[in-house]
Amino acid sequence: MKKLLRFVVLAGFFVIGAIARGEAPEWLRNAAKLTTPESAKNAPAVVLMDETSIEINLQGGYTEVHRKAIRILHNAGYDQAAGTLFYLGTADKINYLGAWLVRQSKTVESRMRNDWFDFASNANGAVVDEQRVYVVSLTDKVAVEDVFGYETKKQGTLLVAQLFWGFQSRLPVLAESLKLTLPPGFGLDQKIFGPRPLQAVSLGAQTWSWSLGERPYHAEEPYEHPTARTDAELILRISPPTGATAFLPRTFASWAEVVDYYQTLSTGQCDTSTSLATKAHELVANKTDTLAKIQTIGGHVQKLRYVAFNQGLRFGYGYKPRKASLVFSTGFGDCKDKSNLLVSMLREVGIKAHLVSAYLGQDRKVSPEFPTPSQFNHAIVAIEVGEEIQLPAVVNTGKYGRLLFFDATNPYTLVGDLSDSLQGGLVHVEIAGNDSLTMLPQFSAETDFCYDRRLDLALTPEGALQITGKVAGVGQTGARLRNQFEQANMPKALDELVTQQLNDKFRSAAVLAKTTADDPATGKCALSFTCVQPKYVQWLQDKTGIIKLDLLSRKYLPNFSEKVRLLPIGVPPLAINDEIVLALPSGFVAAEFPPSTSVQSPYGSCAITCEVVGGTVVFKRSVVLNKSEVPVADYDKLRRFFSDITKADRATVLLKPQS
Repeated sequence: MKKLLRFVVLAGFFVIGAIARGEAPEWLRNAAKLTTPESAKNAPAVVLMDETSIEINLQGGYTEVHRKAIRILHNAGYDQAAGTLFYLGTADKINYLGAWLVRQSKTVESRMRNDWFDFASNANGAVVDEQRVYVVSLTDKVAVEDVFGYETKKQGTLLVAQLFWGFQSRLPVLAESLKLTLPPGFGLDQKIFGPRPLQAVSLGAQTWSWSLGERPYHAEEPYEHPTARTDAELILRISPPTGATAFLPRTFASWAEVVDYYQTLSTGQCDTSTSLATKAHELVANKTDTLAKIQTIGGHVQKLRYVAFNQGLRFGYGYKPRKASLVFSTGFGDCKDKSNLLVSMLREVGIKAHLVSAYLGQDRKVSPEFPTPSQFNHAIVAIEVGEEIQLPAVVNTGKYGRLLFFDATNPYTLVGDLSDSLQGGLVHVEIAGNDSLTMLPQFSAETDFCYDRRLDLALTPEGALQITGKVAGVGQTGARLRNQFEQANMPKALDELVTQQLNDKFRSAAVLAKTTADDPATGKCALSFTCVQPKYVQWLQDKTGIIKLDLLSRKYLPNFSEKVRLLPIGVPPLAINDEIVLALPSGFVAAEFPPSTSVQSPYGSCAITCEVVGGTVVFKRSVVLNKSEVPVADYDKLRRFFSDITKADRATVLLKPQS
């Protein structure tokens, strides 16, 4: 071997031969020499390097090389010794797959292409999926301080002339980078956003690089903001020169061009059939107003099974709905299929509606200045309505009138409401010529995220406490209850839902009865119950009794017990209206009860009152949380707010014999 090293001509063959026999490549051996920073010592593993290189050719094809090296620091990090490569099975070409385990500068394990497993990516609800993933794992071979690394290389073709890249990780990272090379004459527009500045460098020869240096370890924290672990994001728009007719990916100069693209794909898809039309008219036969018709047809489409066929993705068919008549006859479809069917059925009864592209999730915002369908991941519907329909999900768009936005996929969110993951987001209504985005409304905690809870308490002669209770919600809280009721299909599961509404000291109560109710007209969903707790009252020697009224669970309220936070906090919108009514036992009076108090904060409010009304003690508590992103610097203020609520929330009644 030493003789071979003397010959430059044979040196390259030696390296190839070494890798083929399982030797880790030089980039991984160099990464294994890096020192673990002090800030990563408590992490399960540390990413030593994570680099991606993408080269675009004149036709819009790309070659992507990805290299990653991870040092395992604790037993909890063993599962990090695994690599993945997602690809489009019908279009992409896999050029190279390799993985290695380096221990004390020596390669102890290697896995080449034949050792990787090839799976369907199993996208949510997909029965046919062209998206696939190669997976390799050395978790059963790894030891603490080992360095696992893998390298992949694939070729494919861009569908649109844009790239989205996120720099984010749950592990500490020493260095992460992206490099992009374009053909001569091509231009590049870029947008960088996020809390950490990316180092953007033009390397010349149509090559650009973006990198992010060392990022410390942050353990998982409750109520992390959805973007808490996104250090930086990058949007890149590739501009081919005039006359570059061979360039296949779609480019969009305006949002109106995006509509044209959708309509090219969807021509003829919003069709009808005799059975579809018959069903639509049958559903609204006894409905006299427009809203009732929308609710009935919308509810029907929502109940259809969610099933996706991820085929023809390289041709843009991920944005193309299946024919409405086919979705109706088969009884299933994905978000765009169900939305398209709803548009068709509404059209049959004289109501105009349009497909809408939306982003479902709160981890990234849509950028209006970069028109492209790839910024969206969901389809909903915009329904044209008149002034007579006054619902929170109606937006007056001006040019296109009043539009009622509705998600035909979400089976628990009713007409007039929107899921929290859609609220406040920018959407694109697919009307010909529409060159702008529309912002969906953000509903208040009091109107859309409110629980109304009431307990009526009565003491039995034996000293047991009997409770008649009710928990109700509308909007998104109604949707959550609706979902919970569907999941709790066994009596014991419904008992657990009841006891979850009670605090820990009362969870041993025996549930005597429970019923659920769901009113589509009002959107109110409710759980009613009765239960009993023996020997709940604490009797003293002088025949006085102590009853604690804080029987309702605080499970809906965030609990910030950590003294220090390292990541931004996401406070969810929430309103809780609690009322507890205690019937005073015969011969007793309420000698002491909680004073009225209130707490105010930019994050929300809390108001507590307690009074004797006739022969009852009425305790009321109202808590409102404003949807907020709280920076780490303000964590103490947030924690103090919740501490003040806890201090104010001590409800004890002292019973004394009536003199």
